[in-house]
Amino acid sequence: MDLYLREQIKAILREPIESDDTKVQRRVRWFKAAEIAVKHWTGDIVEIGALAGETTALLCPLAEAYGRKVLVIDPWLAPTHDVAGWEHAVFMTRTKTWRKNGVLEVIKDISQKPEHIRRLANERWAFALVDGSHEHNDAFCDLMAVRHAVVIAVDDMDKPGIRLAYDKALAMMPEREGVFDENIAWKWEGYIV
Repeated sequence: MDLYLREQIKAILREPIESDDTKVQRRVRWFKAAEIAVKHWTGDIVEIGALAGETTALLCPLAEAYGRKVLVIDPWLAPTHDVAGWEHAVFMTRTKTWRKNGVLEVIKDISQKPEHIRRLANERWAFALVDGSHEHNDAFCDLMAVRHAVVIAVDDMDKPGIRLAYDKALAMMPEREGVFDENIAWKWEGYIV
């Protein structure tokens, strides 16, 4: 990827965000990274793992403004990871407008199924957010399926399986660079550009 994009993502990581909530800070950075991607490159947005849709609710208006679509893949299996059982209903309420107007497509399923991997691999993505399963093999599969996205954001880098999947996927993309801020104490997010 080009130097401009790398520098823009690095700048996003350095920007102060007026919130003490690290989840809000990450969502703001993801939005800014997605905005750079859809503003300068072709392709839609994919979010693997959406939970209650807070990030989706930021990405959909952005996609709509640039004439793009958002695809969300999440099985909402409870109890797993952060899923308690109520999140899918909240997600569906929160995203109703964008689903109605065709900006958002939702697949309630695991992303590692062959048909989803094929679709992820064959569509053009400006921005991909990988925030699904915390299992190493699942995360690696997700990363490899979207490896052609202009910007790939990865959440939960503090989990050993996710970090291993990120490092392994990045090693298989020699033309790409991993970007994350070593100064951020929690090291929850990373990018591949």
